[in-house]
Amino acid sequence: METLQTQTFYLLLFTKLFTCYSLLVTFHFPITHPSKVLALVGFYLRRFVDTGNEYVDIVRGISLGCPLSPLMGALYLKPLDDRMAALGCFYVRFMDDWVVLAETRWKLRKAVKAINEELAALRVEKHPDKTFIGRIDKGFDFLGYWFSPGRVGVAKKTVDRMLDKVSRLYEQGVDRICIETYVNRWWQWVRGGMGGVLLSWSGVSLLGDAVRYGEA
Repeated sequence: METLQTQTFYLLLFTKLFTCYSLLVTFHFPITHPSKVLALVGFYLRRFVDTGNEYVDIVRGISLGCPLSPLMGALYLKPLDDRMAALGCFYVRFMDDWVVLAETRWKLRKAVKAINEELAALRVEKHPDKTFIGRIDKGFDFLGYWFSPGRVGVAKKTVDRMLDKVSRLYEQGVDRICIETYVNRWWQWVRGGMGGVLLSWSGVSLLGDAVRYGEA
């Protein structure tokens, strides 16, 4: 989200009462396109992977890390963006993660109905374990951060992943400088979304400009 969008999102946490956030079960879906487009995409699809014992030809799906993946995903869900824009409620999406904020249950239900209709038309579905519909005061995480009225922090699972990564690097014998580089880059990402926090979790403390961290 851009700075203005982020500020708007934070302010709306104080004024909106209900939210719906979700992501898709899978971002793999059938697409019908003209032959020239299919031929172009085919160059990205035809590849092989080394499993250790043999080479396996891959003829379906985009390679991990391929720049086409986020672009095609973003374009594929544009009908959902257009539908939500027509409703007039606050809606923001990053790839297959999105959040909706509304003042009333009625408006939220209307938005959820619209989302379900668009996803059905696109032949994709929400992840049942990563979908939340309810009051904002219960809090919710989105893109690694934890949001609730008057509080924006880092989601607990985000911190846990970082600590797990550090533990694995240490067990692999990675030198201290590399580990510190990873933590510093992670910390820069945290500050980029919050403007600084004091984070203390499982014996790890990182000092920033504010004292906020969330649980998810």
